[in-house]
Amino acid sequence: MSTELGRLRIGSEADVFSARRAVRDVAAGLGYDTTDQVRLAIAVSEWGRLLVIARAAATVVLAVAEQLLSVELAGVAGALTAEQAEAGLAATRPLLDEVRCTSDRREIRLVKRLPAGQPVPGPGQAERLRESIAGLTRSTPLEDLQTQNQELLASLEDLKAKQDELVRLNDELEETNRGVLAMYSQLSDELEETNRGVVALYAELDERGNQLREANNAKSRFLASVSHELRSPLHSVIALTKLLREPDSEPLTPGQDEQVRLVRSAADQLLGLVNDLLDLAKAEASVLHPHPEPVDLAGLLGELRATLRPLTPPGVEFACVLAQPFGGLVTDPVLLGQVLRNLAGNALAFTEAGRVAVEVGEPVPGVVQLDVTDTGVGIAAEHQELVFEEFYQVPGPLQARRSGTGLGLAHVQRVVTALGGTLTLRSTPGSGSTFTVRLPSGRPGTVPDGGLGVVLVADDDPAARRVLSDLLAGLSTGVVEASDAAGAVAAARDRRPDLALLDLRMPGGGAAAVLPALSGLPVVVVTSAGPDDEERRRIALAAPVRSKEGLTREDLLAAVQTARSQVTR
Repeated sequence: MSTELGRLRIGSEADVFSARRAVRDVAAGLGYDTTDQVRLAIAVSEWGRLLVIARAAATVVLAVAEQLLSVELAGVAGALTAEQAEAGLAATRPLLDEVRCTSDRREIRLVKRLPAGQPVPGPGQAERLRESIAGLTRSTPLEDLQTQNQELLASLEDLKAKQDELVRLNDELEETNRGVLAMYSQLSDELEETNRGVVALYAELDERGNQLREANNAKSRFLASVSHELRSPLHSVIALTKLLREPDSEPLTPGQDEQVRLVRSAADQLLGLVNDLLDLAKAEASVLHPHPEPVDLAGLLGELRATLRPLTPPGVEFACVLAQPFGGLVTDPVLLGQVLRNLAGNALAFTEAGRVAVEVGEPVPGVVQLDVTDTGVGIAAEHQELVFEEFYQVPGPLQARRSGTGLGLAHVQRVVTALGGTLTLRSTPGSGSTFTVRLPSGRPGTVPDGGLGVVLVADDDPAARRVLSDLLAGLSTGVVEASDAAGAVAAARDRRPDLALLDLRMPGGGAAAVLPALSGLPVVVVTSAGPDDEERRRIALAAPVRSKEGLTREDLLAAVQTARSQVTR
């Protein structure tokens, strides 16, 4: 809804001055500041001047609607030329929020938004503004000139005040900039100092890592040496106890026979612990080199049943189940026998009633699954990851009565990894556990159908790359070489090979850093040093590991077959 504030007529130069004064007074009454008052007055006087030049007249209507002050010049009747209208628009548009002139140049509308927070005038204020416009008297040219001078002076003062404010703000901004520069300089110095500390920390970590690797190697050498040294006297003790109890030896009293039996039992237990230590030392020294050959699973399970029958507690059924004839497994039978004996032996030790079973699952192309299941005490969820760590033993009454080092499962996991397989655990406390071994079943030493395709060989040692390339001669359609992890990632992205042979440790993060870029591709990790625990954890489920020492084409093809089976699972 529009509220009219007044009308006046423009037809002469005196009318222009009167309209200028009226608009200025109305703007002041509506709360506009001096600058906006002058802008409105100048806009109205500019259009009035053009009308006087065109010898035309118009009615000026001032109204307020929806926070807008509008000044309409009506009844112009197209007196202005197009050039005059364009000049008026160009002169007044910078002063107001909106200036409109109809195409026939009959009406001109000037619009200025009311000051922020200023309410629309009510009936009383509107009436007072109308009375002030009606009560205006014509002024003389001298009075008009004086008014314009006053307006100019007010504008100059306002401009000066704004200029002073701008100077003050510039000074504050300059001071702020100096503070920011000083802060930036301080932060830069602190960052540089932090970077030096990080570099020093990385150097220290590298040194500590080297020390840890040396300590681990020393530990492995110590375990191997001590184990070898202990085995000889233990075998002698066992042999002597056996001789003492043979029928053709001098008869022993019942008490002596019991003492010799206890010595023999203790020696057997100690020999088992020493063998565990020796197996661990071999695994950590990466001397577990599988020798694959066709495995008679039925015969292997029969030997396992005969070996563990004496260890089966009363009230526990021990079964080895082969659902159907199975002749498709090619792996190292000795290492596989160690795995099954260890897992089944553990199951028997922690099962007081029920059943322990070693079962060969239904054949799956490329994979053989063996499950060792028991109805024993089970393993709580919080311990299921820890049981594969060295020297860890699950707390419980059965564990307290059982001798052992906690090395068995750690060694089993390493052996399964060396065979190119995986070891997983499912267990419920009070209901039992199932350890699942999955192994690739194919025959090694043969070229896969279609050859190996394009092979990525990544190693920082040029000689090692040459050896691997020679082993691939006639098997691959092309070899792409990289000398560090970044180069291997780039080659995997650009060439997308069919197979990758990665050095365990090379600049840029080693094989573990490249594996994410090779998702879905078969990968074989080659190394001259065994992986540490962290490296083993990162690559165990992703790629088989082979030693560079004595690597043959048959070993390499066996590893490739293992890698391909892991990808297809």
